[in-house]
Amino acid sequence: MAARHYRAAAELGHAEAQNNLAVLLARGLGVARDLPAALAWYRRAASGGNADALFNLGLVHESGEDLPVDRIAAHRWYNLGLRAGDPTVAAKARLRLEGLEAAMDQDELAEARHDDGARRRQE
Repeated sequence: MAARHYRAAAELGHAEAQNNLAVLLARGLGVARDLPAALAWYRRAASGGNADALFNLGLVHESGEDLPVDRIAAHRWYNLGLRAGDPTVAAKARLRLEGLEAAMDQDELAEARHDDGARRRQE
């Protein structure tokens, strides 16, 4: 039931509903688990400025669940979540970034920071 309502709102462009639908799809809650569809909805929600979706994309890329671990992409999404204007998401993103950076080798960290710096200059 919730998935149907979220999908209807998501298709109308509601970013929070897009993120919520993505969560249901990613976890298989009330719907068949479908990570590719979840990623697509997370990206749409992130494009709509949803801070939770930015953070969730970081989690997906960091965990490597059903796709290769991509720490640089995770770093990018967490940084975007950090700057999205939601204090709760910013706090969670900051903690994830600290742990992620501790796990990255020097080359990965340099690339991730360069990527983040380039994006900030474009903003």
